[in-house]
Amino acid sequence: VTQAVGLGPYQRMFALTSPVIRRWCMLHSYDYLSAVGQFEGSKEWHSCFNKVFLLQYVRTKMLHHYDFFFYLDADAVILNPSFCIQHILSPHQLLAAQVGGDRYKTWQKNDGIALYNLKHPLMPHLSDTWVQRSLYSMGNNSRTADQREWYEILKTYGEEEGWPLRELLPVLPFFASDGSTLHHHLRHQIRMNMFDWSGDSVKERASAIREAISGIQW
Repeated sequence: VTQAVGLGPYQRMFALTSPVIRRWCMLHSYDYLSAVGQFEGSKEWHSCFNKVFLLQYVRTKMLHHYDFFFYLDADAVILNPSFCIQHILSPHQLLAAQVGGDRYKTWQKNDGIALYNLKHPLMPHLSDTWVQRSLYSMGNNSRTADQREWYEILKTYGEEEGWPLRELLPVLPFFASDGSTLHHHLRHQIRMNMFDWSGDSVKERASAIREAISGIQW
């Protein structure tokens, strides 16, 4: 289980969510890894690509230790401590991800809350290609390319690889239940806009995170 955050306003949310995620990991005997700052690159906004390089690092350096890689953004948090990831993916599915935006539009999924099957035969291609395209985008000052390139790579794989992606209901930031109710019975929403990277809404989002985690029953 991994999280990442750049140096800046998002650390305020990371300080709230990271202890919850680490406690949840302890309950399920998951290992936890976080990156603060830029995993690759020299500019603060390069931290948007941390997820790309964390996935590649774990896949290439730790593959013999793990079957799954679960990435969560700094404003993502688990509401239901009993939620576990082992049985979400079948062996033939490449990944599952949270809905970000209109849940009825196939491609509005969020790479900031995603579970990857590290043993899937397409994983090396996804990871390597995502890294190559991300490095190019970082050099061309394209701040949204981690999500866009992810979409474009996945579109080439087809439905048989698990697309459309599964929804991970107990995970914030966009829409979340406690994992025991249907999607339309929602408890919390932290981020209104899946494309908001400005940091302007951090104060409000941090307040929403506090409210959400105050109701967790461990």
